Amino acid sequence: MIAFSDVDLLVVLAQTDLITEALSVLNIKNQDVVVTNTLILRAKSSGGKGLANLGLTAQGKQRFVNLVTNSKPIIESQDSHILARLSDEGIDEGEAILFAAACTDDNSLVVTGDKRALNDLAKITDLSEQFKYRVICLENLFLALFNKYGYDEIKEKVAIVLETGACENKTLALCMKRHHKESDAHGCMISGINALSYPSLLAPIHK
Repeated sequence: MIAFSDVDLLVVLAQTDLITEALSVLNIKNQDVVVTNTLILRAKSSGGKGLANLGLTAQGKQRFVNLVTNSKPIIESQDSHILARLSDEGIDEGEAILFAAACTDDNSLVVTGDKRALNDLAKITDLSEQFKYRVICLENLFLALFNKYGYDEIKEKVAIVLETGACENKTLALCMKRHHKESDAHGCMISGINALSYPSLLAPIHK
């Protein structure tokens, strides 16, 4: 299985040092991750200087570069009709390329931190049906991490980067404050999933 991935969620995993754990939860290897060729070129440019706008710490950037440069590049879909339909719904170019490429492999996963794009995808009924149970977002991924590694272990890694300001992800900041109990974080993540227009897009890895 391969996983087409956008930037946002990979940045979170790099900052929190949870890349290895996430790959294990998804049952894939680094070389099974597929990203845009543009992102690979940015990661390779002068030791990752092309990633300056992502707000990565030095350690986070090294982890991110290692992940991305060992990933596969997306072979962009030649189906301009699909890309146009995705664009017409307001989905940005990077996410549109991601979804269009994933349409060519029904057994693949789509890893994205962009819930707005998922809600826009849900408006295109026939395309969204192709992605039913294939999407990984932050919430279902972290619930799966809690299940496999234990909430306390995951919370410790997340709390460190939240407290130092090294990770500004709003969902993690809301759901995983150091004083939060597992039930608080779990309920918060479930609320995020239920807020999606089409929760059935999500792969049931967290159940």
